Amino acid sequence: ARTPEPLTWGELDRRSNGLARRLHERFGTGDAAVAVVGLTGPDAVVAPIGVIKTGRPYTWIDTALPAARVRQILELSGAPAAVVGGLDDDVAAALRAAGVETLTMDGSEAEAPPAVTIEPETAATIIFTSGSTGVPKGVVTSHRYHLVQAASFAARGFGPDDQVGLVLPMSFAYGAIIYQRAQVDD
Repeated sequence: ARTPEPLTWGELDRRSNGLARRLHERFGTGDAAVAVVGLTGPDAVVAPIGVIKTGRPYTWIDTALPAARVRQILELSGAPAAVVGGLDDDVAAALRAAGVETLTMDGSEAEAPPAVTIEPETAATIIFTSGSTGVPKGVVTSHRYHLVQAASFAARGFGPDDQVGLVLPMSFAYGAIIYQRAQVDD
């Protein structure tokens, strides 16, 4: 497997700003989520951050889901758009069937995000349950929730030299996060 090129904080900020501006110019602000589908490497980090900079929540869609489940999630989230990477024909067809406009990551950058107001209670993500009872249910998390999570990690000493691994799909509440404290040589 190819190791992705590293992404600096500045590059992450500028690339997510570029995507946010593209999305905002096309779709404006609103409550409907933007789907993130099939992205890997740095784009899998840039896209969700770019979406939330528009004031909209994002919902991550696992490309291993059956096409019917993908359509259900898209319809339930009301997503007018999806930021996409490599898609198989079934997932691409599900996006078209749901009337979702697709955008690809184009590497564009901007120095600033769109001028939108994002309150602590604004929805940041919609994570869908497995639908084992018949229909998947969207669990909405706010910006406040994510700020509390970040503060919790910081309080435990998590820092820039620590390593993070995701062992479940991103659509599964960010995967199970495993982190390892960096070893510091004296």
